Amino acid sequence: MVQIFKKVMHIGITLCVISISASLFAQEVPPPPPHKADPAKVKEIRDRIMQKVVNVKHDKLREVLTMDDATATKFFSLYDPAEKEMVDLVKQRQDQEMKLLQLTKGGYSDADVDPTVNNIRALNEKIKNRFEDLDKNLSTVLTPRQRAKFLVFNREFNAKVREKIRNKIWQARHPQFKGRGARQRKANGGE
Repeated sequence: MVQIFKKVMHIGITLCVISISASLFAQEVPPPPPHKADPAKVKEIRDRIMQKVVNVKHDKLREVLTMDDATATKFFSLYDPAEKEMVDLVKQRQDQEMKLLQLTKGGYSDADVDPTVNNIRALNEKIKNRFEDLDKNLSTVLTPRQRAKFLVFNREFNAKVREKIRNKIWQARHPQFKGRGARQRKANGGE
């Protein structure tokens, strides 16, 4: 009887070890690393996303500023070129800031750093001046209260877009946390 019990225990332990081993070896294979995307396709996707953002922004601006069709036409004829120019200036500044970051990590001299810092200052000034010009030009189309609403809306809308972009990038880099946004990550002590 004792021998039968020992054989049953031995078989039971063997089955447990096999099942544990099988579960360990049956782990999912990690997905292959992402391949380099075609730059033309990336640009096309980026342009399509930007156009959607612009369309949503235009609709929301019309709503927030309660503009009729004639006022909206005048407003967007001033706003769109200024916004495009400011976006280009901000991209240039970001490029210069990335260059500055690289300059701080390498064996570069102060002579290499100074021109980049000066470029960033000049771009900041251009952005500020372009925004002031836009505000001055919009004063011919919008009431002071509408201009104030525009300033608040523009800041909040851009912040929301940046947060959504950050969330999308984070989710793409961390698919195991699908559905978590930046606020949830911060609350949980994440990035």
